[in-house]
Amino acid sequence: MKILEDILSQDVNKIWSASCKIRHIRDTKILNLLAAQIPQILRATDGIQMGASEVHLSSALKKLNFVERNNEVSSEKRLCFCELYLTDIFYSPIEEEKLGYVEINEVQNIPWNEKYQCICRACKQYFHVDAREYHYTWFEWTKK
Repeated sequence: MKILEDILSQDVNKIWSASCKIRHIRDTKILNLLAAQIPQILRATDGIQMGASEVHLSSALKKLNFVERNNEVSSEKRLCFCELYLTDIFYSPIEEEKLGYVEINEVQNIPWNEKYQCICRACKQYFHVDAREYHYTWFEWTKK
């Protein structure tokens, strides 16, 4: 599996790329295969100087741990993937809508900041999302 090869490669660019791809995967079969490799991923990435890309690796590992924890509970107690929006500033509501995961109900264009009202298509949870700027655009998700 290419994503697994890349995240284990010890090449910062490949690790970054694989980490970003993991962010948008919802296929539980693929995620379960990757989650089973968390110890190997930790060993392969230990000590690698990721710089600013560290946040992407950290988010990928959070998602894989989320998948692992969800597998340990009964199906009625499993959490929706939208819970990860609260922990990762790189989930764009625009991209999530393009992927079919959320529906944007409202956009407010405010100087220096856009605000979105979204709903998760899977669990119907409502979110308020603030787009922020620094060196890059990031998103703060909160439940409504």
